[in-house]
Amino acid sequence: MPAHMLQDPNLEVQSDFTDVAYDVLRDLLIMEERAEKEQAEQRKLELEWDTEVKRWEAEKKKPKLNDFDKGKIVGDVITPHPSPYALNKLQNFKLVKLFYFTHEGCLDATQHAHTTADDAFGLTKADGFVTLRPVAAFKALRNIVQDEDLTWDQMILAKDNMLNHMEQMGWSVKHVTALVTFFFNIECHPL
Repeated sequence: MPAHMLQDPNLEVQSDFTDVAYDVLRDLLIMEERAEKEQAEQRKLELEWDTEVKRWEAEKKKPKLNDFDKGKIVGDVITPHPSPYALNKLQNFKLVKLFYFTHEGCLDATQHAHTTADDAFGLTKADGFVTLRPVAAFKALRNIVQDEDLTWDQMILAKDNMLNHMEQMGWSVKHVTALVTFFFNIECHPL
């Protein structure tokens, strides 16, 4: 037997750890083990929470698709957009040349819109108040074709576009119907 050992461990009697003398030590070991388990569980819950928060943040940043009506049919025609000048006249219930609503007039308005500053405004009087309006709404196009000089096809397409924009601008049904009747009579005239 080595010199530092005073007793043979094989001859030792196993201690009775259920004895009252070991209660305090046993309780400390059980509490320490329980505390370690609770800390491990707490770390696991914190990690799960952090992961979930990151997932929520990623979900918030993710682009969303807008909802749509499944039964709605999309038109296959793009309505030509006339100049702001023509739309301003329509909005104020004033006479507008049909040329502004032809394909050529809308194309000219689109090209002209790129040369006019979008942030340039002018003063106008409306209903007793002075208001700001885009400068493009006051400036007529340069190459206007008079109504009587339009081709038949130009006149037909322009009147459809104009009537459509009149409805959008809030013209009364009575006035729009009168113009529809007027153009219908022109189209159906025997000449």
